[in-house]
Amino acid sequence: MSLSITQNPATASLAQSPMAFTLSESGDVVLSSSFQYFTDLYYWTGSLNQSGSIKYQLVKYPNSSRVGIFDVSRVINSTLQDLRQTNPSNVKFYKIDGYYRYLSGSSYVTSSHVESDVYKALDGYGLFQEAINGPIYSKSPYWPMMSDGPVTQSFY
Repeated sequence: MSLSITQNPATASLAQSPMAFTLSESGDVVLSSSFQYFTDLYYWTGSLNQSGSIKYQLVKYPNSSRVGIFDVSRVINSTLQDLRQTNPSNVKFYKIDGYYRYLSGSSYVTSSHVESDVYKALDGYGLFQEAINGPIYSKSPYWPMMSDGPVTQSFY
């Protein structure tokens, strides 16, 4: 039985793009109905050599290929809220610590942890301070310049 990180994001990614990690276990414990992959997500600002504390714990059941896919881009992107003119170095460093857990009898078995390298997320759209998935009417005063157009829409 061996847990490994089989996919990593690019060394530096735009935070609005997918930043996926995959965890894979080679043993048959993955067939247990209670088997779940866990990742502890760390992120921080500053420098590559620092490290953050656990910010989120993400949990997934394995897919049909027996792997757990964790896309952390939505979490990391939601932390980049500063205006570009306020923070010209809008970079987040992040890493994961992965493991699995399953129920054996009446107790849980937890694997040893595997830690990823440190990666960078760059804010590609940090021009206006906008909340992710916010309603249109709550957007900044810059929103009207992006919304001039026809009143109706059609499609084929």
